[in-house]
Amino acid sequence: MRFLCLHGYATDSVTLEHQLEPLLANLPSDWQYDFVEGTTEPSPLILGSLDGIPSSARCWYNLPTPDALKNARDDLLRHIEAEGPYEGIIGFSQGGMMAVSLLLSDSALPNGPTLPFKMAILISAFQSHSLHSGMLEWSKNDRDWEGKLFLRGEHDSTTRSCWKSDPRSCFDYHLLAGAIEPIPSPVELLLKYHPKYDTCRLAIPVVHVRGAKEPNQMMFQDAIGMFESDDNEILTHSGGHHFPKEAGELAELAEKIMKVAMGVSAMY
Repeated sequence: MRFLCLHGYATDSVTLEHQLEPLLANLPSDWQYDFVEGTTEPSPLILGSLDGIPSSARCWYNLPTPDALKNARDDLLRHIEAEGPYEGIIGFSQGGMMAVSLLLSDSALPNGPTLPFKMAILISAFQSHSLHSGMLEWSKNDRDWEGKLFLRGEHDSTTRSCWKSDPRSCFDYHLLAGAIEPIPSPVELLLKYHPKYDTCRLAIPVVHVRGAKEPNQMMFQDAIGMFESDDNEILTHSGGHHFPKEAGELAELAEKIMKVAMGVSAMY
């Protein structure tokens, strides 16, 4: 099998390759992996400081604006067309979110999905931003940010006024509210996919990996709800927002990946 591999925020493709090495040692030696680099530089608006971040660090986008997500998606589509095909996609953290956003956007096309992926491996990936679910305008007053829906999504069944706590927008509210450097106001940000409000689903099987000490378990559960395959596998390891490290956990994850891959091979 051949996998497209997407790194997390403020890292790079080389870092992801090192992060995956212990896992790949437990997988078939003839599998191939293409580690792709994001084209955007991380922003101090998101991190607060770039101290300690290597100059090679990249991300898929900083603030989830329509242009930023569309540019990242289009970059990946061009890469897939030029370097594919791939049977699988692997994403860690923001790379996993980018993978899901790419796959869900593809699944919502009028004539059905066009991408070649038959399975996905998502490590510490939360809900993904959507180009189809609506958009908020966040405005800053003297004390706080206020969100106002100004573009309804294609699949929205309702609107809500409590955007600071809505699962489609609360993460980005906390990002805005906690920014060390001032973010220009107003700013237009995409909503996240959510199984309660979006009807699109992914049919390909997915191996979901999360740490028991991840900072937001509800966002992880909401992300799982966007996948409908009966062959999905979930591994919860003992750590936090990182790859499994214990030998037993790595072996168990490899076993789950092989189970899904064997099912995919049988189907095709």
